[in-house]
Amino acid sequence: MFPFARWWRVFANSLSESEARAAYARYAIAAPARAIFQAALSNITPGSQAAINFRNSSRGPLLLIGGEKDVIMPASLNRKNFRKYSRSSAITEYKEFAGRSHFIIGEKGWEEVADYALDWVQSKLGENAEKVSASSRKEAVPQAPAVA
Repeated sequence: MFPFARWWRVFANSLSESEARAAYARYAIAAPARAIFQAALSNITPGSQAAINFRNSSRGPLLLIGGEKDVIMPASLNRKNFRKYSRSSAITEYKEFAGRSHFIIGEKGWEEVADYALDWVQSKLGENAEKVSASSRKEAVPQAPAVA
């Protein structure tokens, strides 16, 4: 697991130190790196299960969301992925949020990001979709499990 200082620098660099410490205590967990390495090496690993077919026109709609200050998945890389996925005839869109880090959905104002994504999905589903709003739904905010 990343020590706090590194986690803050790469995941939550737009938060104050006290906000980052609270988020680290609540959300940071140890995780295996295998999936990340498999994805990173997928283009040079023959038969990789993580390989991506960017021209797959039968996939569902794809919304790529980027944060301007994300250092793990910089906006420039998100835009590059958008261009690659756009080779498909399937719906592909990109939205970048100014001032946001990799912790985009955990930062103040997360409702703006969630509402954008919900509105986008609902626009793809059509008029039959029930209108929902993340900022109006308490259950949209994930709660940490109680610790006894």
